[in-house]
Amino acid sequence: MSIALHEMLSALYGVTSHIVNNPLVDEIDIAVTRFLPINPKRLSFTFVNLSVNIIYIAPSNQVAATFGIRLAPNGGMIVVQWDRDFEMVSQEWWATAAANNSAVYCLENIAD
Repeated sequence: MSIALHEMLSALYGVTSHIVNNPLVDEIDIAVTRFLPINPKRLSFTFVNLSVNIIYIAPSNQVAATFGIRLAPNGGMIVVQWDRDFEMVSQEWWATAAANNSAVYCLENIAD
């Protein structure tokens, strides 16, 4: 008897979910940019810096080179999960980059 992953997650945690790719943007500029809205149903997100520029992120629109999490160029990333990072995962998230047109990839997991 085989069981699908969504059935195991539902049995174990009582929830199913779906994935959303780049919910708001796929590039970050010098100007502070919101890349995730507030969402109390978000279970996790992964944010990857695909550009050659440094990117800073924070759950605040005050994000800057002196305030936030630094993501290195060419693959710097962060994973935020509900069971490790608690309420931080549901917050509104912002980013700024060292140069315009800095490509990013964001993947969020939303509870159904």
